[in-house]
Amino acid sequence: MAPPEIKTNRLIAIQNKQTQQYAPLVRHYKTDAQDADLTFKRLSERTLIEQRARLNRNNKAISREMHKAQQGLI
Repeated sequence: MAPPEIKTNRLIAIQNKQTQQYAPLVRHYKTDAQDADLTFKRLSERTLIEQRARLNRNNKAISREMHKAQQGLI
């Protein structure tokens, strides 16, 4: 049986080899996750801007209707 330090060195070598194999994948997924996060933020901002614009249009339409009602046009 091999001494414990040799087993440990073998395990470290195997782990290092696996780390080197998977490191590019991990980096790739990490950047994908960051891109997805940015995309989500942009979409949320766009949605908020669209909602604000829709509310402004609705408010203007309501204001026009109220103005017409006050003038007795309706």
